[in-house]
Amino acid sequence: MLPFLVLSPVAGVLSDKFPKNKIIVWVKAGEVIIMALGLLGFYLRSLPLLLVVLFLMASQRAIFSPAKYGVVPELSKDLPMANGLLQMGSFLAIILGSVLGALWAGSDRFVFTAGWILLICAVLGFVVSLFIPPLVPAQEGLSLADWSEYIRAVRVGLREIVNKRGLFWVFWGLTLFWGSANFYQMNMVSFGIYDMLWPNWMISLVLLTTAGGIVVGSLLAGVGSRHRIEMGLVPLGAFLMALSMMGFAFSRVVFSVVSLRISLGGGGGVLHCAFELLLSEKFRI
Repeated sequence: MLPFLVLSPVAGVLSDKFPKNKIIVWVKAGEVIIMALGLLGFYLRSLPLLLVVLFLMASQRAIFSPAKYGVVPELSKDLPMANGLLQMGSFLAIILGSVLGALWAGSDRFVFTAGWILLICAVLGFVVSLFIPPLVPAQEGLSLADWSEYIRAVRVGLREIVNKRGLFWVFWGLTLFWGSANFYQMNMVSFGIYDMLWPNWMISLVLLTTAGGIVVGSLLAGVGSRHRIEMGLVPLGAFLMALSMMGFAFSRVVFSVVSLRISLGGGGGVLHCAFELLLSEKFRI
C-alpha cells in the first residue's frame, strides 16, 4: 500500500504534464523490466529480490492508474461503453490471476511457468501501448522539480472531495467497494479449503465463475447507461453485491456458491462501472 500513498500525487502530476499515451508506454516498458526481474527472482529463489519486485509492481500500478483512467475520455466519445469495457478487462485480469494463483499454489513445477507468463503479458502490453494515438498533455507547464505541485495536487483533490457532495460519496463508495472486494477475495480460498473441503482446481473453477458475472455486469452497465450517467445502477450493483455476500453465510452447495459468485461479479461490475463513469465524466479535478 505504501507506493499508492506516496506515489499517487506524483502520478497525478505526471499524467497532467505529459501526454497520457506516453505515460502508458513508459510504464509498460518499465513493467517488462520488472517482470524480467521477477522471473530472475523465481530462478534464484531469492525472497528479497521478489519482495523488491512486488514493491516495484505496486509502484508501477500507482503511476499507471491515473493515465489508464484519464485516457478514456480523450479516446472515446461513447464513455459509458468504453468505461464498461475497461472495467471488464481489468477485473478479468484480476480474476484470472487469482484463478491461476490458487491452481498453482504450493507447486514448484509451475513457478517458472508463472514467471514466463507474466513476462510475456508485460511484453504484449508494451507492444499494444505503442498503438495508442498521440494525445495532448493537459497541463504541460507543470514543474516536476517543484514539490509544491505535488502538495497542491493533494490539496486540490481533498478539497474537491470535501466540497463536492457527489464526489464525497463516490470516494467512500469506491473505498468500501475495494475494501470489501479484497477482503472477500482473500477469504474465498480459505472458505473453499476449510469450509467446502475443495481441492485447488475446484477453487480455481469457482473463482473463474466470477469473471462471467463481471463480463455481464460491465457490459450491462455500459449498455444500460445509454450514452449518459445512470446513477440508478449504483443501488442495483450494491444490492446484488450485499445479497451475494450475505448468501455465502448459508451456502454449502456448489450450485449456490457458483450462483452467488456470478451475481457478486455482476453486481461488482455494474457498481464499479457506474462509479468510474461518474468520476470520468462529471468530476474532472
